Amino acid sequence: MIKINLKDIAKRLPHAYDWKYALLCKLPAFHFIGNFCIAGGAVRSLLEGKKDIDGDIDIYAFSELDKKDLVTALISSGFKEVAHTEWSRTFNGHGTDIQIMEQIYVDENDVIQSFDFTVTQGAYTPDKDEFTFGFWTFSDVNTKTLTINKLKHSDKVLGRLVKYCNYGYEPTHDTLTQIYEFIRLSPSTKVSPYYRRGRKYLY
Repeated sequence: MIKINLKDIAKRLPHAYDWKYALLCKLPAFHFIGNFCIAGGAVRSLLEGKKDIDGDIDIYAFSELDKKDLVTALISSGFKEVAHTEWSRTFNGHGTDIQIMEQIYVDENDVIQSFDFTVTQGAYTPDKDEFTFGFWTFSDVNTKTLTINKLKHSDKVLGRLVKYCNYGYEPTHDTLTQIYEFIRLSPSTKVSPYYRRGRKYLY
């Protein structure tokens, strides 16, 4: 894993401070400092050169107590819970969707190691003011290349593949082969529609 603090990443990506400010504006819970990280698409948007946050914000807690405190902080900030699944709880407020993952992780390394594509392997840990990235995350985001880190859910991977292709990422031949074999060899594969923001995704 690659660790880099905000000051150092700003030397390479000067808009990093604007990105953090946008995150602070969207996430009042950021004023609560605890053991959690922001990971996935929100951090990928920084590497893509964006000053604002794309889409929703995914939060990964490192203890049940921290998860509970984050939920309390969101609700007290005016957010309302709009969805609850076995995977996450989704809150909406001030035009922003925030998801708190149900699973508890050891740390930010544990979080990004669980992700399927290398371009999603980015995490920001607020109490350390530090970023954690996979070894191939920078280069794959820069070249818009979709490669596999780990495949876990055969009923979700196709939807996520389409999602990132729509973002302009191109899967390698090896990526497509791995996904095909993963689905083919998964005896319980089934694709369920997941509705999000009024659109139907295979997710």
